Amino acid sequence: MIQDIYYLANVTDMLEVMSNKDMPEDLKEFMKGRYQSYDRFRIQMLKTFNLNGVDGIKVTEAMKGYLAEYQRIMVEEEPIMFAVSLLPCNRLWVWIANQLNIGYGNAYWSWKKNNMGGKPEKYKDLLSKYLTAKNFKKANKIFRNQMGNELQFFKASLNQ
Repeated sequence: MIQDIYYLANVTDMLEVMSNKDMPEDLKEFMKGRYQSYDRFRIQMLKTFNLNGVDGIKVTEAMKGYLAEYQRIMVEEEPIMFAVSLLPCNRLWVWIANQLNIGYGNAYWSWKKNNMGGKPEKYKDLLSKYLTAKNFKKANKIFRNQMGNELQFFKASLNQ
């Protein structure tokens, strides 16, 4: 869970940068909305785990790679690709939460509760508007790479 908080803090910071970049207004509003949502969750998680920040967290290699890819996309790609890069985490965590057959009192209940209400379909209109035949192949590669980063993150979590 501590690696998740590190991820959350860093992606929140990147979303803040993205929300201040020059881009179409609807895409900018999407980034601002994601930033505000992530920031609320970051604050909640830091309080829950009694942390003042994430500087003291020892980061796994899998997490370093995952965040480096977000950073690369933020710097090198068009803004819609950053939205694409967020989608694997957004979709996967909602799916996992909805698959868990656990109830209140289970150690993972709060995680399940916090993640089952996500709405990954909110990306659909934006992606439909900005992904074209020209950039779809790149978007698909970014999506698959980030899904692979999710897999590596989960594998690394098993070794902690």
